Amino acid sequence: MPTMHITNKSCRINQILMLIFYSCLFAVGCSKPGAKLSDDLDQDVNSIIESNWSDSYGSLADYKISEYLTDDDKKGIIPAKRNKACQAVAIDNANPLKLVDAVKLAIERSNEYNASREMLFITALDQKKVEYFYEMIPFSTTDAGYQGQRRNDNALRADSENGFEKLLATGAVFNTAIQSTYLNVLTGDIKSGANSIFSAVITQPLLRGADRVVVLEKLTQAQRDTLYAVRDFNQFRKEFIVSVTTDYYLLLQKQDELTTAKLNLELLENFLSNSKILSQYGRLPKHELQQAIQDKNEAQNNLVQTQKEYEQMLDEFKLRLLIPQVQEITLDYAELEILNASEPADLPMTNEKAIEYALNQRLDLINASDQVIDAHRKVYVAGDALKTDLSITGAFASDSESLTFGAEPGGLTKTAQNYEVFLKLDLPIDRKQEKYTYKRSLINLAQRQRSHQIITEQIKFDVQDSLRNMQESKTLLPILKQSTVLALERFNNTQKLLKVNRANTRDVLDAQEDYIESHNDLTKTAVAYAIARLEFFSNTGMLWVNPDGRWTTEAAVSVK
Repeated sequence: MPTMHITNKSCRINQILMLIFYSCLFAVGCSKPGAKLSDDLDQDVNSIIESNWSDSYGSLADYKISEYLTDDDKKGIIPAKRNKACQAVAIDNANPLKLVDAVKLAIERSNEYNASREMLFITALDQKKVEYFYEMIPFSTTDAGYQGQRRNDNALRADSENGFEKLLATGAVFNTAIQSTYLNVLTGDIKSGANSIFSAVITQPLLRGADRVVVLEKLTQAQRDTLYAVRDFNQFRKEFIVSVTTDYYLLLQKQDELTTAKLNLELLENFLSNSKILSQYGRLPKHELQQAIQDKNEAQNNLVQTQKEYEQMLDEFKLRLLIPQVQEITLDYAELEILNASEPADLPMTNEKAIEYALNQRLDLINASDQVIDAHRKVYVAGDALKTDLSITGAFASDSESLTFGAEPGGLTKTAQNYEVFLKLDLPIDRKQEKYTYKRSLINLAQRQRSHQIITEQIKFDVQDSLRNMQESKTLLPILKQSTVLALERFNNTQKLLKVNRANTRDVLDAQEDYIESHNDLTKTAVAYAIARLEFFSNTGMLWVNPDGRWTTEAAVSVK
């Protein structure tokens, strides 16, 4: 008989342990895989970003974060497609890299762009995290096991608690719970059974922490931070495209300078070769030959220096676009020809109108203005923390049956329903930490106000500076074009005059030098005008970024 009792006892223990084991397996099996959870969260965060995106900011594109690193990434190979918004650009050694393709590559691969995109996602993710604390938060816990005492009372016991907690906008904290207990007696005099207890508690602050603005402050700030991040990202997109385009134009300028340096050296070498022949026959003074040799040596030195600068700029450009350093690329020289052939347009608007437009459109200035409002609100919230802490709490518990391990047979007892209401008072005797926080909020407000003023003045300066640069380049371009034409004619004429002894070596060398300088100055000024024009549209907020990485100013409101 004792053997049978032990056997039954062991079987019940095994049953409860198996139940716990399979319950754990079920819970694990019901959990979503990490990839699925990530996809669901991505959708939620992207929805938050899209809800804060205004059409006036720019096209809704290129904001989704890239996929996680693949095996190819770990090997140093850039995947063909990083995100749906931007198709990858294939680099062909046989064809030059066009400007629009360079911008696409920068958007897709650049660490700057991806870091900005990830920062936007993280900010929206933080909002999602804060929203959780204002939602209904459920909980469910279960534990089960074997209990025993020396007087041979043995039982299997399972306890569970299920409920939720909710923070209301009034500052009240409401939570409910259902506690269930199941007791399966194996041996002893206690009685098997089950019971459940329902309870609910609500605590409502009456003074400190009762203001809706104070209660929702974290959620409000999280939502505004996401809005700021969306604006910052769009402002960054404009500045980033201008920056990449500027690098492309400057690299083209240096490439043209390198081509001109090679041409200059080639012309000087040919001239020197002819000069040596003339010198042998006594038709050229020795000092003029030495002058030609000296100019040729200076041209060689300039070519070496220009070659080094070009290769360094090219490597830096490839590094920014995450193009492998061993990858050979060339830029589209037609882009520079377009700039040289284009006639500079009239200034888009007056200085006063440009500043007025910028102060209404610049997203970073709008953020700075809204952050002053945030600072005012934080002063109000910090002031609320200095109040007296008074709250009222109400609690309720339903009828229940208590199970006490080791009770006498029939020892189940009933308890009546419990109701409880009480006040809690915490006088503001010690509010030093809160006073420090309040003082910091006042300082933060002053800092935000100064920051808004600084950004305002900086925008005015940037707009005026870009307009001045445009005006300077616009004025110089026709002058330099004429100078370049004249310098070329003079160079050709001096070569002809040299052949009939009506010009000397110095005349030819000076004419050639002037032509090279005029050509380089013309290219430099054409590039400077294009860059200043782009910076002007960016500084005024008129630059519109399209989904394919191109830019336009057509979406901007016309200002007369």
